[in-house]
Parts: sequence; structure tokens; C-alpha cells
Amino acid sequence: MSISPITAGGNNLHAGEFNNHTVYDITGSVLNFHNTLEKNYKAGDKVVVSFAMVRDNNNVLFEGLEFDGNADGNDHFLSWARHTSLWLTSVGSRANHNRFTHSQGDAISVQGLDNIVENNIFEDLNGSALHLSAARQTIVRSNRMNRTNLKADRVVHAEAAITWSLGNQDILVEHNCIRNVPAAAFGHILVHGNNSGADVRENSICETESLMKVVTNQPLDIDLLFTGNRATNTGTLSLVGLNTHLRGVEISGNRIHNGAIYAKNTDDLLIDDNHISLTDDASLNDDIESANNKFAAVSVFGGRNVEVDGNFISGGRKGVQIYNSLARSEYVTVTGNSLTQQYENALLIGHLNSIDSDDANYSDFSGVTLTDNFVTSDRLSSGRAAVELGRRTDLLGSCIESNQAGARLHGYTVDQSTADTLVRGNRVNAQGESLTARIPYTRGYSLTDNTASSQIVAALLTNNPNSETAGPLSDECHLQYVPVPKN
Repeated sequence: MSISPITAGGNNLHAGEFNNHTVYDITGSVLNFHNTLEKNYKAGDKVVVSFAMVRDNNNVLFEGLEFDGNADGNDHFLSWARHTSLWLTSVGSRANHNRFTHSQGDAISVQGLDNIVENNIFEDLNGSALHLSAARQTIVRSNRMNRTNLKADRVVHAEAAITWSLGNQDILVEHNCIRNVPAAAFGHILVHGNNSGADVRENSICETESLMKVVTNQPLDIDLLFTGNRATNTGTLSLVGLNTHLRGVEISGNRIHNGAIYAKNTDDLLIDDNHISLTDDASLNDDIESANNKFAAVSVFGGRNVEVDGNFISGGRKGVQIYNSLARSEYVTVTGNSLTQQYENALLIGHLNSIDSDDANYSDFSGVTLTDNFVTSDRLSSGRAAVELGRRTDLLGSCIESNQAGARLHGYTVDQSTADTLVRGNRVNAQGESLTARIPYTRGYSLTDNTASSQIVAALLTNNPNSETAGPLSDECHLQYVPVPKN
């Protein structure tokens, strides 16, 4: 028998120490353990029996069973490390067509090699449906998860319906149905915890606090595929490098309604062929750093070698936003996307409040290219532009329609160095100005072969953003205007 000491008094009690203590002898009221206690306890403190309901050995099949954890019968002590309904710790075991209800902690903990969790039902759990820790070559397929993580704050380390802990490699998660989870659907995947090789595909997710969370504090590859999933009201899929860079993620072919993609310090990232729709009141992730940046359908914050390609994005405040973090965003391509019905910006390259700043953190990019995008913005708020570009950003071959301004090019207020910005072959039809260069020094700007519904304007931005005076173009700036043919 194993026990867990806890401190007496009140509810919401947690384990006093992490390790279980195996009882080898009971003499009267004295318990003797194989391992020593880590703390001192006083008279009146409690111990609780602590165990996994069922634990496997190698190559065990668990099929057609019902695991009822009687969560209502134990509300005085909850812990992620205790009271797991099924613990798969060995090699080649399989849990198939079982039902897990009212688990006091997590339903299944997976800690072995080549295990399969398939066609199970998980409902009304205090913790996660699955807790992956040192799981390798594990398959999670065709399970139904509903109302999990109900007391995750007390269970602790139950961050998602499927929680990734440490040391998980080559995990396949497919064809699962996840509903009504007051936590993430998948996560926290801690890349610095030796997690790699996650393939999350063709799952159906609805009503979660967030879609997925991936975090690293070391410059590591994760080799994550997130493909073909359908998500509704799920919050944000967030990829975050903490003072370093995360690498190796593909997000493709997903249909996401009232959800978003946020990538901070993420390199070698492909965001491809997704359909993302947002209502004006969509509730996205509440732990993203800046309220100014969390309402874009796709946010790339300080990424390198990033492709945002062939996505359809409708509604919400912003469509695609690229801005800078530890280092400037470099070699980012935004190609062949269709953006419609945003009410602030469809494409924003920079930070809206600082895009005219002399701070390179926001204004200076390298190799950011917007090509062959189709923008329809017929509900922009007054004074907005469909496209806002920081310097060293190319806008090529795109079609922009706007009920306000079309595209604005921004530069520093004090720096006279070459901007290296090319705007070529675009067609702009706007109610306000079509193409506006809001720059004090126009060296290195080339605006050629663009077709516009109104005169292209070169403006000199003074210290007062609301006071613009016409400024001459320098010799290094090429401006060519082709009017839209009138009917």
C-alpha cells in the first residue's frame, strides 16, 4: 500500500510531497515506510491511500471496461501524480473501447513504448483524458473526450485534454473528438523537455480554452505537424520561444472558426492552406503578451524562414500580422492568401502603434515579401488601411479592394538610410488613397506598374502623425501611376 501525506484543514488540499510512500509495516497506530518523509507533520494531519486504479505489464489489452473514478467521493485531495485510472508504463499495451468517467486525476497516463489508446470514451474528468510522460511511438486514435480538466487547477499539471509532459517522442494523435474543455486541447508541449515528433491530424475540437500550446526555452526542433483538423471556438494555437527560437512546425489544411495561430520566435514554419474565420467577438487566447497583437488570425512574431501560403482568412480585427521580437522577422513570405472582412487591417507588417517609429524592433524587416494576395476590405474602420507595410517589405502582384485606404508604406522618422522597398504590379481599388508612402526620406522605394483607382501619394510624415505635407521624391525612388480604367 502507498500513501500520500497531506496537511489537514479545509478543502482544496494538495499532496505535501511528491513521492508516494510504500507502507511495509503497521504497528498499532504507527506506519513504517520504505522511504523517509520529506517534511514534518503535526498531529491531525492526514494521509490518503494513493494508487493507480489499474497498471499494466507488457503487451496487455484493456478492452470493454468501465473505469469510474468516483471523483465526487474524493474531493478533499486531488493531484495529477495520484489516482490515475489506468497507467500504461510498459511496452505494447492497448486500451480499446473502454469508458473513463469521474476520474479523480488523469484518466490514462502513458509512460511506455509502442502503446495504443483507441476508441475510448472520456467524460467528466477532474484531470486530463491522457497524460503523456516519456511516451514513445504512441498512438492516440478515435477517442471521444468531453468535459475533461474540470478541476485542473487542483489536479495541477493537467494543462490540456491531452497533456504533454516530458520526454515524449513520435506521438500520433488522429481522428479524436474533443469537446467542452476549460483548458487547451493539446499541450503544454515543452520542447526543452525532450519532446519531438508530434503528428496531430484530422481531429475535431470544439469549445476549448485554447487549441494548442508549444513552448521552449532552448533552440530546438520539435518536428510538429498539425494538419487537417477542424476546430470551433478553440482559442489560439500558440508557438512560443522564450528568449530563444523554436524550429520545425507545419500547420496546414485546417479549418478553424474563432481560433487563431500565434507564433513567437518560431523558425522554419509553414502555415499553409488553412481556412480561418473569426467573428468580431471571438474570444482568443488570454495569455498572449500584447492585447494589441492577439486579434490577428495569423501572427508571426520574430520568425525566420516562415511561409504563410494559400490560406483563406475571413473576419476579425486583423488578418495576417508580421512583427519583430528578439530579432527582426526575416525571410517571411505571405503568398497567395485570400483575406476578407477584417475591420482593422488585412495585412499588417509591423506594430500598428509603432510602425512609424525609429525603433527597428517594429519598423525594420528583412526579406518580408507579400505576393499574389487577394484582399477585400469593405468594412474597415474609419482611417484604416487594408495593408500597412514597414520598411524593407515588398508588395507584389496583389489585388487590394478597400472601403478606406488601400496600402500604406511606412518608414523611419529620423533614419535616412535606404528603405529597399519594392511595390510592383499591384491593383488597388480604394475609397480613400490607393497607395500612400508615409515616409520622410524616400530613398530606396520603388513603386512601379501599379494600377490604382486614385492618385498614388508620396507624403512627408512630420512629428505630428496627423499633419502631413507633400514631400518631393528623391532620385532613388521610382513612382509610376496607372489609373484604373473607368467603365
